Amino acid sequence: FLWCAHYIGAYENIFKKNKVRAVVVMDDLIPINRSLVLVAKKFNVPSLVVPQGISIDNAGRGFYPLTADKMAVWGKIMKKQLLDLGVKSNRLVITGASIFDNIRKKNSSDKQDLLKKFGIKMGDFVILLATQKYDDIFSDKELEIFVETAIKAAKEIRNSKLIITLHPRLEPYIHE
Repeated sequence: FLWCAHYIGAYENIFKKNKVRAVVVMDDLIPINRSLVLVAKKFNVPSLVVPQGISIDNAGRGFYPLTADKMAVWGKIMKKQLLDLGVKSNRLVITGASIFDNIRKKNSSDKQDLLKKFGIKMGDFVILLATQKYDDIFSDKELEIFVETAIKAAKEIRNSKLIITLHPRLEPYIHE
């Protein structure tokens, strides 16, 4: 509780000394971000949540209740999840995942280079396994078993290529 009071006091000083026109946070649930959103409301400054990850996990945690004025959501599914929790539609804006904003359109030579890099031929069946790090749901060993199972399954599919992308928080303990 004392941390929240500290954050609120610091943010109020910033708002008093500066012309803050908007506040953007990754979430408004953790105290440092919620305090900022609450101070923004006090000063009639609009606030927006731009999430960096999934909105609702299997344990029911996520971006609810929404304190910010608006939230950028990745798509219809994410919007529906929040609507089902009681967030008003006018507070949700479908923008897509901001993590992809810097990806440029690929031209055909880029595609050919990528296929060559991974040894993929036209007609190959490509399987992409994008891992996620849930510290409180999957242990490292469970994740390792999951990836090993995916590798075994991919080997049983003729002309398949399995590409595994590791979540940035995963230790590089999974090897080819």
